[in-house]
Amino acid sequence: MNTRYSTGKEAFKHMTTQELREEFLVDGIFHADEVSGVYSHIDRIVTMGAMPIKGEVDLEKNIDAMKEFGVEYFLQRREIRDDQHRW
Repeated sequence: MNTRYSTGKEAFKHMTTQELREEFLVDGIFHADEVSGVYSHIDRIVTMGAMPIKGEVDLEKNIDAMKEFGVEYFLQRREIRDDQHRW
């Protein structure tokens, strides 16, 4: 899991387009039979990608919930939002 920290508003004002992309763009999170994500401290959101190809993929694969979030399991203090409403 990639963890990103908040950028101060003064630093933000002087960032180039490339620096903004490196700081805020979330891409490359879909990999066959894997779960990966980006945890942003800006709004404390986690953006995740899961691409099951050969079968089911455990939501917590590659995520250490205790280390990353201080909880026993990933959704202990979180809700999941699916704008596509497809589960």
